[in-house]
Amino acid sequence: MLTNSQFYQDDNKMYKLFCIFVIILSVSYLDARLTADDCKVPPDSKCTANFGEPVSKPHGARYVFNWDQQKCKVVLWAYDCPYPQNANNFATKEDCNAECSGWA
Repeated sequence: MLTNSQFYQDDNKMYKLFCIFVIILSVSYLDARLTADDCKVPPDSKCTANFGEPVSKPHGARYVFNWDQQKCKVVLWAYDCPYPQNANNFATKEDCNAECSGWA
């Protein structure tokens, strides 16, 4: 049977473990976010196409933040190009706004 002091020691260990877990999650979330400089850099033009231009390979819609106009724009992204990680290139307009519009 646990005594009161043993119970509180176990409870205290769990609280410390929980706090460490929350701190690690917070730090990893902050590291994953883009900086203002990341949002200023447009994606590589060899993987994009303009609307109305003839394209030789299939493209899909992606969103990039246009720093000059302060809004997210849709671009055509070549399917055979990998999606860059931690860059100004998003699957949805909501993701684009969440990551970059706060810096503007």
